[in-house]
Amino acid sequence: MDTKKFDQLTDYTSAGYALAKDLLNGRICVMEGDCAIYTTEYEDLWYEYPQGTWQCPLVWAAPDRLAFFRKGYWGLRDPEGLIVIPDEFQIIINYKGSGYFILRDKAGRVGCVDKDFHCIFPCAYDWIPLREKVDQLIANRIT
Repeated sequence: MDTKKFDQLTDYTSAGYALAKDLLNGRICVMEGDCAIYTTEYEDLWYEYPQGTWQCPLVWAAPDRLAFFRKGYWGLRDPEGLIVIPDEFQIIINYKGSGYFILRDKAGRVGCVDKDFHCIFPCAYDWIPLREKVDQLIANRIT
């Protein structure tokens, strides 16, 4: 990475992506090797939202999925910046590193999707019943 142009902010994921600050325009970029492939709207990895609470608005949720926080909700982007999961969820968690994402909607119900937002279980569950269903799905996938 050209340290004169970029300040690396995260380690590279296993898929080969990292976050860096572009020192010329002050924005955070997704890097693939030494190349910035997507420039975000964010200028810092931390901001105050709501007042008195600090959020990290960009987090690698999977090696090739970047969680982003905007206006109080989470979404997922691919490394090129395409929104894969819209920023409409209170929580998005890569469940046990399985590649399945647990989502909590605005009503507080949880569901499960894959990394491309294909519905596995709709947001119609409480946490424990959904967790049991996803655990069973993972167990069946492994065997």
